[in-house]
Amino acid sequence: MSGRFQKLRMSLLGLCALAFLAPLATAQATSEAPVPANARADTFGNRWICNEGFRRTGESCSQIALPSDAYLSGSSYGTGWECHHGFFEADGICNRVSVPDHGYLDASGRRWECDRGFARSSGACVKLDLPANAFLSDSGAGQGWDCERGFVRSYGRCDRIVLPANAFLTSTGSGSGWKCARGFRVSDNACEAITLPAHAHLSSDGHGWNCNQPYRRSDGACLAP
Repeated sequence: MSGRFQKLRMSLLGLCALAFLAPLATAQATSEAPVPANARADTFGNRWICNEGFRRTGESCSQIALPSDAYLSGSSYGTGWECHHGFFEADGICNRVSVPDHGYLDASGRRWECDRGFARSSGACVKLDLPANAFLSDSGAGQGWDCERGFVRSYGRCDRIVLPANAFLTSTGSGSGWKCARGFRVSDNACEAITLPAHAHLSSDGHGWNCNQPYRRSDGACLAP
């Protein structure tokens, strides 16, 4: 018998053995973990999972009760369903999101926001009443408006900024609305010049000072090590 024929014979015997053992392995897996109705065996062979639209209840699969305006989520956790866009879940049902005039659904489809120029108030969108020297803004501390440059927010209005000497306007409409120039620091709503002691330099922000190396700071001076 040639070597080639011998190898072919061994291969055929191996295939026959696998064909014989496979039903036995399947029967053993089924006996270890019987698959109930509306379920299927998972990749481990001796476990099972419920089909889509069913949830595990003990050792069986019960059908998911899908409310109106909902769809199956395919998740094995939670309810197994989600509400359609424009609806939100409450008490096991899907309720339509009621969008007021001048409002719109947000990206989630579960909530609503007001159009630009309007603000939420008691379930409605009311037109913003802009104070003088203000403009519509997506920031504005959530109020929908900011003050123009040179003005600062104060009690719902925009007050003109009184700019001290050696100061400049900032881009924010909150706080003082100004900062001291480099080499100066705030003192009583004014900008005071920084006096550098010997062997010192301005700090990185320009509003303080540090000692040169290897000097060390002590009582407003830079002392030798």
